[in-house]
Amino acid sequence: MNVRTLGRTVLAAVILSVGVPVHAVQDGKSDVQLSAGEVLLDVIVTDKKGQPVTDLRRDEIEILENGTKQSVTSFGLVRKGPQEVNGQPSTATTSAEAPEAIRSSLAAKVNLIIIMVDRTSVEQAELKQVFTATEKFINEKLAINDLVAVFINTSQPVMIQNFTNNKPKLVNAMKIATAGSTILLQEAVTNGSRADLGRLTQMIAVGGGDLTLSGDAGDAQAAVNLETLLSSNAAGIESYFSALRDQIQALSIINSVVAIAQAYSEVPGRKSMVLYSAGLVLNNDVDSAFDAMVSAANRSNLTINTVGVRGLDARVARTNNEQLRNVRPILESDDRMAVSEGRSGMDRILESNLTDNDEGLARIAKDTGGVLVRNTNDLGKGFLAIANDLRTYYAMSYEPTNVALDGSFRSITVKVLRRDVEVRSRKGYFAVPGANSTLLLPFEQPVLAMLAKSDPQSRLSDLKVSFKTERFASPYGWRVPVALSVDGSALGAIPRDTKSKNPNLKGGNPNATDFEVNAVVLVRDARQTVVAKLSRTTVFRAANDRIPEFKAMSSPVPPFPQSLVLPPGSYTLQLGVYDPNSHRGTVMERKITLPPLPSDGNPALSSLVLGSAAVTVPESERTLVAEDPLVMGGKIRIVPNPTGRFAKSRGDRMIVYFQFRGAPNTPYEMILHFMSGEEVAVGTPPSPLGPTDASGMATAAPDIPLDGFKPGNYRAVLYIVPVGSKQPVAQAVTPFTVE
Repeated sequence: MNVRTLGRTVLAAVILSVGVPVHAVQDGKSDVQLSAGEVLLDVIVTDKKGQPVTDLRRDEIEILENGTKQSVTSFGLVRKGPQEVNGQPSTATTSAEAPEAIRSSLAAKVNLIIIMVDRTSVEQAELKQVFTATEKFINEKLAINDLVAVFINTSQPVMIQNFTNNKPKLVNAMKIATAGSTILLQEAVTNGSRADLGRLTQMIAVGGGDLTLSGDAGDAQAAVNLETLLSSNAAGIESYFSALRDQIQALSIINSVVAIAQAYSEVPGRKSMVLYSAGLVLNNDVDSAFDAMVSAANRSNLTINTVGVRGLDARVARTNNEQLRNVRPILESDDRMAVSEGRSGMDRILESNLTDNDEGLARIAKDTGGVLVRNTNDLGKGFLAIANDLRTYYAMSYEPTNVALDGSFRSITVKVLRRDVEVRSRKGYFAVPGANSTLLLPFEQPVLAMLAKSDPQSRLSDLKVSFKTERFASPYGWRVPVALSVDGSALGAIPRDTKSKNPNLKGGNPNATDFEVNAVVLVRDARQTVVAKLSRTTVFRAANDRIPEFKAMSSPVPPFPQSLVLPPGSYTLQLGVYDPNSHRGTVMERKITLPPLPSDGNPALSSLVLGSAAVTVPESERTLVAEDPLVMGGKIRIVPNPTGRFAKSRGDRMIVYFQFRGAPNTPYEMILHFMSGEEVAVGTPPSPLGPTDASGMATAAPDIPLDGFKPGNYRAVLYIVPVGSKQPVAQAVTPFTVE
C-alpha cells in the first residue's frame, strides 16, 4: 500500500479499488437476481463413471442456504448439442421447467468456453503439452455450438482470440498463446527475458508470427549479482522475495479472472473457463482478493476449471527448500481420470501431497463449481474430463429466505436424493446489491451489513460525516460526483505494525499515526432497486505531533474511484461510513432529483461547486480521469467542500467551479453574487468566461478571498450572460457558511 500526503497536515489517502464507470442499469438481467429475490444455480450431476445423469426429478433436489432448506422455484435440464451423451447423439434442448432467463437466451444453445494460459507460471517445456491437449480438443471434440475465446495472463489478461468456433483460428491462437519463453516469477527477470516478453507482446498485437529468441550478454553477470545479493542475507531476503513473488503471481491470476468475469457478466447463462497454470500460493496477503475473485466469478456465472500443468512431476510442500518427488511414470487410465468432488482419482490418492500451488488451483475450482485436473501427463484426458461438464447441467432457481443484501457470504449446498451420484455446483454467493457485475471488495462487507440493518429509527451516527452530491450533464446522462468528508475526532488509530520494514504501509511508519475510513454508497431508483454501488477505502496519515490538529478538523475523503452516471429521475443515495478500528459508523440518506437533460443547443450549467482545494492529478492517473467532471484540463482536480463551511481563522480558500455548455466558439461572461439574506454581501462585475470550445464547453474556477465576508450564512449565485448583455442564459445557486 502506497501512502501519499494530502493537504497542510500530513494526511494520506489510498485507493484500494478499481476505478470503473458505474452506470445505472434499470432493466438489465443479472444471473444472480438478488435485488429481485432470486438466485440462479447451475448443477452438474454425474454417475460414478463421470457420465452425466439426465433423468433427475425436481423432488430429488434439495438446496440449503447457510444450512436452511430453500424452496426450488424452477428446475430443468440443459443439454447443448450436437454431441454424444451416453453413446446417443443429442441436440440442444432445455427443459420447459428451467429458469426463464435460461430458456429465453442463447445460453441454452451455445457453450461459452474461455481458455487462459498463465504465462507467469507455465514453463516452456509444459507449453507444448498445453498446446497439444487443446489442439486435440479443438480438432476432435469442438462442436458447432462451442464458442471459444483464448487469453493469456502475464501481468494482465490479454485476448488472443475472441469467441469463435473456427477451428483453424483457435489452433493458431493457441500457437500464439504457447509460443516463446515464459516470464516466470519464480526466476529473476533479466533483460533478455524482458526482451522475450516484449517480442511476445508485439507478436500478439500483430496477430501471429514466429518468435525468435535471443540471448543477452548481461544475463550471466545479472545471475551472479543476484546470487551474491541473496546469499548476503539468505534467511531474510530469500524469505521476503519468495513471499513477494508468490503474492505478485497470485494477484496476477486473480486480477485477470476478475477482469474477465466482469467483462462477460452481462452475458446470460453459464460460462466456463479452463485455466492452465503451474499453480498459485494463497496466503493472508491475497486471501481477500481471492474472495473478491470468487464473488465476481460466481455472480457472473463463470465456472473455473483448473489444469495443473506440472503433470506427475509434482512437488511436496516442505518447511525448507522444495524437493522434487519422483513419481514418474504412473499409468494413465480412464478410472484415474474420473472426477469426483472436483478432483481426479489420482488427486484423491495424492491428497496429502497437495502443494501450496496445487491447493490454490483446487480452491479456485471448488469454490466456483469447477474441476481440478492434475497429476497427469496427458492433459488431453484432463481437458476431456472438463469438457464432459460443459454440455449437460441442471439449471434451477430459488428465492432465498434471507433477503438482506448485507454483503455476507451465503453458503449453498445442493443435495441429490439418489445414491452413487456426484453433485457439483458453486459453493455460495455474496449478497451484494446491484447488478451481477458488482464486485465485492473485502472492506465493503461490514459497511453493507451496517446499511442492511439500518432504518430511520436506528440509524447509526457515531462518526461526524458530511455528504454532498453535484451534477454535470453529459451525452450519457447526469454525471453525479459524490463528495464526502469525515471529522477525525471519533476515528481510532490503526495499530502500529512494529514488524513492517516498509513505512508506506498502513501502520508501518513509526513517525506517524494512520486512521482508516471505509465508505459505501448505494444508489436506489424510484422503485427502491439498487442501480449502482460506489465504494472506497481511505487511510489518513497524521504526523505524531499533528494528531490534535487532525482530530480537530474535517478531512475530505478522496473521490470515489467509480464515476456515477444516472438518467433523469428520482434517486435515494444511502451512505455508510465505517471505521474498522474504533468500530464506529454512520449511515446517512440523501434524496436527489435529476431533471431532464438539456436539449441540444440550449445553454446548460452544471452544479456550482464550492471547492476547498485544487490538486494536481498525478501523471500516472491522467488517463483514468478523462470522464471526471471535477478535473479541469485533465490535470487539476477540484476538491469539493462537502461541509459547505469555510473558516477564515484556518486560512481556508474557496474555489467556485462550474461547467457551462453554450453555443460553440462563443464568448460569455459570468457574474457572481454572494447573498446574505436578500442583500448582495459581496459581488463581482461581469467577468470574461472565455469562448466556448468547438463542442460549446467552457469551465472556470475563480478563487474567492474570504476577507470581505463576515461570519454567517450565504448563498453563492452564478449568472452566465452573453457579452454585453445583462440577461442571464443560465444560473446556479449553492449555500455556504463562513466561520
